[in-house]
Amino acid sequence: MKIPTLITLLSLIMSINICHAKPSTPNVSDQSPRVADSGFAALALHDCQTDLRYLNQVFGWQVAWPSQWASIVSAGAANDTNTALTRWREAPAAIDSAIEILRRGIDHHETAPRPVVLRVYQQVSDLTAILAQDSSPYLFPAPNTEAARQWNTMIREAITPAVRRFEGFLQNEYLPAARMAPGLSGIANGEACFAQTVTWWTTLNSSTEDIETTGRHLLDEARSALVTSDSQGADFSDIMERLRAFQAHNSTTPKELIALSAAAIKRADAATLSRFAHKSGSPIGVVEMPAYVQDSFPVGRYVTAQGNEPATYSINSSRPQERRLMAEVIAFHEAIPGHHLFAPIPGRSQRAPTITLGSLKAGRFTPNISPMRWVCIPARSTVKA
Repeated sequence: MKIPTLITLLSLIMSINICHAKPSTPNVSDQSPRVADSGFAALALHDCQTDLRYLNQVFGWQVAWPSQWASIVSAGAANDTNTALTRWREAPAAIDSAIEILRRGIDHHETAPRPVVLRVYQQVSDLTAILAQDSSPYLFPAPNTEAARQWNTMIREAITPAVRRFEGFLQNEYLPAARMAPGLSGIANGEACFAQTVTWWTTLNSSTEDIETTGRHLLDEARSALVTSDSQGADFSDIMERLRAFQAHNSTTPKELIALSAAAIKRADAATLSRFAHKSGSPIGVVEMPAYVQDSFPVGRYVTAQGNEPATYSINSSRPQERRLMAEVIAFHEAIPGHHLFAPIPGRSQRAPTITLGSLKAGRFTPNISPMRWVCIPARSTVKA
């Protein structure tokens, strides 16, 4: 049986707005032992025999940890740096543990797909270079307290060498052994793992055939809607050619892309209560994604509030001309009415009631916020959970 890739599954989830409350950062207590894994993405793969539990270019530790280091530094040495020191001293051991786990994955033929490994390797390699800089954003520029000096020493003498070891391991041992097959195909019990992942992300028990059929139906529906809405009465192929031409020849700059996204989020926030039961009361910033992850990262990422730092929508500003067409759509998904709207809601990790695929096929659905859970209701309904 054909197993769709995880990318196909995630694309389908975003297309049909399946409503399932999931935190956008790893669901791990601050007091839990630090683990260098795929973070949030690892949760859906907990029973699967795949190294995708430890390698992920979107939610992996090499993406999540640096933003936390930068937040600690930006908060200043006057904050509780000693607590941060205690927690982050675990990082080198966590990275070395991940190396050993991945080494066993090679022996047991559980390696991640090569495209994923290449992206993670690029991120780790770039991170190593940034950590080694004297002006690294993860170092206190003027360490005028003992805690700040200890932090800088830890980054330079413990964390940086550990990240460099991980980089060397990926390059010399793991990449040559990485699987060429995509997604979960080719691993032991791959079909069962895929089914588990579908259920975890969507609460649905859908077959691969159902997913493919629904996806094709949604694509056909989107094409039809595009043709119907075109003011020039063009057919689908002509519309696509026009959009491709705009994508190739517009002169959007990174700053304009960021400003466009920020304006879209502001409009969405103002309109939230017209479609949802609750509105986010916390601020969200719009920032440019760190350069070291842009080449290997999707178009955007939501980062929850950390300490005194507000939540942010981090935009991949590379190739802004290409990203102009979808900039507003992605801003809505990553910020409002997407992740930023449900992230602060208590009980967000509770599982939503199961929704049948038949009900999804019957019409469009939109998420409605309640203090306890996500629920799915038909679009334009006035029902509130």
